[in-house]
Amino acid sequence: MFRTRTTLVIGAGSGFELELPDGREVLHKIGQAYDFQRLGTDVQTRDMVLLAQHFEKFARQMGASKEKLQEAASVISAAARVSNSLEEILEQHAHDPMIQAAGKLAIVYFVLQSEARSPLGKEPRIEGDLPLRGDENWLFQLSRMIISGVPRNKIDQSFNNLSIINFSYDRSLQNYLPWVISMAYGMPLHDARDLVDAKLNIIHPLGNVGR
Repeated sequence: MFRTRTTLVIGAGSGFELELPDGREVLHKIGQAYDFQRLGTDVQTRDMVLLAQHFEKFARQMGASKEKLQEAASVISAAARVSNSLEEILEQHAHDPMIQAAGKLAIVYFVLQSEARSPLGKEPRIEGDLPLRGDENWLFQLSRMIISGVPRNKIDQSFNNLSIINFSYDRSLQNYLPWVISMAYGMPLHDARDLVDAKLNIIHPLGNVGR
């Protein structure tokens, strides 16, 4: 249990042992996928095709044309060759809602893709285990620090002194922590999830892809 007020800052490097890409890797993937000049040729990629399909629906929701959104994606693809991060590109083009939309769609697409491939599963692969096996990862160590020395009737107080600033887009901790609480206290998983949702003060300055 954190007995004094503590703020933890989690950077994109935290995803390394979870096999989640860092900002540079995501930017590289986006730059390749948004090279729409190759769309319809022998060198098109699966990501390119799927993102183009998403553009059809996304453009209608925005009241814009698919072509305008693809033009914005091409700007991102070119800028990716000389930029350090997608966030940098979006900041440079803050005036253009099409570029903002295309960039955020790509983030969601590749983060969800990475989460699905990560060894951290949505659920444990073996019943009675955690969704990420082993205890040498930072998720396990942090979760154990949160619950250590906390009786069952005071578990909601274990979050009182803890704030987390997470510069990653993924939901690794929000997914993992309820399983630890459920296992430690014999609490139904849905109650542990409700507890984490209500009590864990976690801020994603760059946004995230969902609850």
